[in-house]
Amino acid sequence: MKRTLLAVLLVTILASGCTSQPEAEDDLVSARKAYVERQYLEAERLYERYLKIHQQSPERWEVWNKLYELAYNVRNNSQDAIELLEAMFLEFGDQAGRAKDILYRLGNLSMDTRNMEKAIEVWQRLLNLPESTSVDQARAYRNIGEAYLYTGDYDLAIDALRACVELKVDDLEHARCLYDLAQTQFYLENYDAAEKTLEQVIQTPNLDMELHALVSLLLSDVYDQLGKTRQSISLLEDILGTYPNPMAIEKRLEYLRQRLK
Repeated sequence: MKRTLLAVLLVTILASGCTSQPEAEDDLVSARKAYVERQYLEAERLYERYLKIHQQSPERWEVWNKLYELAYNVRNNSQDAIELLEAMFLEFGDQAGRAKDILYRLGNLSMDTRNMEKAIEVWQRLLNLPESTSVDQARAYRNIGEAYLYTGDYDLAIDALRACVELKVDDLEHARCLYDLAQTQFYLENYDAAEKTLEQVIQTPNLDMELHALVSLLLSDVYDQLGKTRQSISLLEDILGTYPNPMAIEKRLEYLRQRLK
């Protein structure tokens, strides 16, 4: 029960007035020592008490982050970690850099835990953050597209990824937007659209090796679905030496070559 009420406690801390407890002045030193010595329960107790007492301390960012690490990395409690990040955003949401850092962690954690409704809401907050760059917006749209695809909102997924494609970003980020759009089109069995999108990606200058391999593999699958088996084989042969799992490519090539006999 204590852990599920953690965020409520911390939000209350933010709203409360300063409390005078001289005996807790060394809490941060003691908490750091307990953390290093892996006395995590004691460290957590001291960090929480520090937040309650020291309302204006510049060390509050450190303390919040330690509590997040304890929740996420030590206790493996994703829900507590999400609640902590939300409480952190209440305090630091108006600070450039810190707000963005919190939203990235919160968005990624929501995606990892398959809380897609939460993830969409967080990535939309990132879109509206004043300091968000076009690259931040591209990443947010790509994640929104993935989340909507997961929830079955396919039209909204396509809309988000098209918005990503329309952003003014560098060639590589643009290629990633196109690739995610093509994946969604392929998933929806719109193979003609996926083919056109992927052929755009292939033409991207200085496409990195990993993304080139992924694009080629997906385009190979598209060609196969469209009955263009020889083109599918040619693409797979091109990435045999660069794809992270060459055995999978070899098996796929063997299957396609058998079909041509």
